[in-house]
Amino acid sequence: MSRTVFHGAHLLLEGASDSCFWRGHIDQNACQIVICDGKETACKSISGLQDVGITGVVGVVDDDLDTMFATTHLSQNIVITDARDLEAMLLQSEALERVMYDLVPHPALAAFCQKCGMSFRDALVERSLIFARLRYAARDRCLSGVSFDKLSPWKFVNSSTWTVDEAALKQQFAKDAALSVGDVERIAAAVPCNAPWKLIHGHDAMVIWYIALVGKFGIKKLSVNALHTALRLAYTPTALAKTTTYKELCAWSAANQRRLFRRV
Repeated sequence: MSRTVFHGAHLLLEGASDSCFWRGHIDQNACQIVICDGKETACKSISGLQDVGITGVVGVVDDDLDTMFATTHLSQNIVITDARDLEAMLLQSEALERVMYDLVPHPALAAFCQKCGMSFRDALVERSLIFARLRYAARDRCLSGVSFDKLSPWKFVNSSTWTVDEAALKQQFAKDAALSVGDVERIAAAVPCNAPWKLIHGHDAMVIWYIALVGKFGIKKLSVNALHTALRLAYTPTALAKTTTYKELCAWSAANQRRLFRRV
């Protein structure tokens, strides 16, 4: 780490995609980003630096259901995302609607919403929740045999109807977890969903959204990465300022006398 040559703040992040987001909001003259290649590495690095008295270093990591499982990070130099992860935090904002209005003609979007009886946002949440419930259940029951590569939305969301084959999804989960389908249904139904974006896995939701754009709305020449970039660019400083993540980073900034964000 470059503490010996830079005397501003260091912001530790899990990965490169996090860096793409945060570098658009920080003051790069006062704050340097360090990519840690994972949440565990970021948290251990923060803890190690804190133990030897090095200051001016803060980390932002994905919540990853920690709040729902009452798992706490003991360091005051670790801040978690408002939603389950950064992608979910972006999707939770009005950036989702901004991108939809940019990509989808209004009549087509209005007709879709009228037909399904809900907003596109609510429809996305509805389709994402079954995957989220199963991810929660796997952690809650320590089901190490469950591979979510096998349970990807790519495999269970029909591109033309934008429906989730929940029966097949639960059957695959039951097989991997050595449970009956009935058990899986009961476990999934018991997962608390009062704060859906704390539960929904951001990348799952991004894939489900992408499938809708291509399959239901006929958007051409679009990739998931391009969609993620569009979402990131549509996310405003005002949206960030509303988050607890931002407020906690500002509190850290004041307490440590290190500037993180650009002055507006």
